[in-house]
Amino acid sequence: MRNPWKKFSIAAFLITALATAAVAAATDTYGIPNASFPEPGVMAAGQPTGEQIQLAAEDGYRTILDLRAPSEAREFDEALAARQNGLAYVNIPVTLDTLGHATIDRFLEAMERAERPVLLHC
Repeated sequence: MRNPWKKFSIAAFLITALATAAVAAATDTYGIPNASFPEPGVMAAGQPTGEQIQLAAEDGYRTILDLRAPSEAREFDEALAARQNGLAYVNIPVTLDTLGHATIDRFLEAMERAERPVLLHC
């Protein structure tokens, strides 16, 4: 390629394409409702399905932090689904009755210890 502008244009296109792919991969929500990314390595979302847990694990997620109370209805055994997909599973029930300094401290400690990326959900 003798034309330096052509070479520059191709390089710029490739860099843009790679950057776009990296951002898309970092923000894939696997269809989990109400998903957001409050900080790098953390997806906060609604209740995932077993299939969504599997997809997240295949994409490199390492930990699930579940804030739902055991009394809440579930369609599957989430702890088992996490283990079957090689994910650490932590449950810290957050309800009006349990919300206090001790629960907040447990949550902060779990977030500090969690191997990222983390799927945090309620």
